[in-house]
Amino acid sequence: MVKIAKPQSRCQSASLRHLIWAAMEKVGKKELDSDMLDEGTSHTVSMQIEGTVDQQPFFETIESLVSIGFQQQKTSSVNPQVAELIAWILSKLNRETRNRILLDLPQEFEACGDMPLSSPTLIDEVHQMLLQLRRSKPVTARGPIRCEYVLFGNACDCGCENCTCTNDG
Repeated sequence: MVKIAKPQSRCQSASLRHLIWAAMEKVGKKELDSDMLDEGTSHTVSMQIEGTVDQQPFFETIESLVSIGFQQQKTSSVNPQVAELIAWILSKLNRETRNRILLDLPQEFEACGDMPLSSPTLIDEVHQMLLQLRRSKPVTARGPIRCEYVLFGNACDCGCENCTCTNDG
């Protein structure tokens, strides 16, 4: 859950602010190691971000509450492994038929540039069979990271172009 309060004093143009947050998002994705966060904790985070975009200054103050949830058990749906499934099907055939398929299929695939055509009825029957082969698998997922925050931009008295603040500046 994210709560954003947009204060009346905002000095950055919309495109400048989006560039700032695009850079922060890329850095955050690379630098965050969720395994380093203690699950079940909450932290008050206050920070100031200051810099320039194309020599245009920006400044943001952020007050936030970051909460790290607990690991959760989820269920994931999985298909059988393709190689194992094809091997099982081929094992039901006699050696001569199996060897012919193993030799012919790559050649037909290359000749067609794609999968060789089959009847739509057979494709539908195989699709229905594959749906029956799907299995649920328990998976442990990291706890969610929640952040409730408020942004405070710098007060505008610079008269910058495309300013979105409501100050008379």
